[in-house]
Amino acid sequence: MGVKETLAALESAGKSLSQKKAKITSAEAHLVQLGTRTQVQQVELEQVLTDKMKETKVKLAEVEEVAKLKGELAKLGLDIPTIIKVAKEFCDDTLKGK
Repeated sequence: MGVKETLAALESAGKSLSQKKAKITSAEAHLVQLGTRTQVQQVELEQVLTDKMKETKVKLAEVEEVAKLKGELAKLGLDIPTIIKVAKEFCDDTLKGK
């Protein structure tokens, strides 16, 4: 192999190396972008989780309150349908009396 061929081979290898470096740089930039996007999504998901946990806590408190109310009504020999019926009758009587 002569000098010209060696120089041509070196130039070709240099170009190939430059192209591979460019691809690596592009891939690294893409990975950074994905990492940033992943971090943003993680923050968003953590916020959604926090909100859902608060909602669940409120619903649990409501369920516990209803259970407590039902227990107290049961001690008095009453249940929710009976209370609703009495309340409707009371409202009807009150409206008729006006």
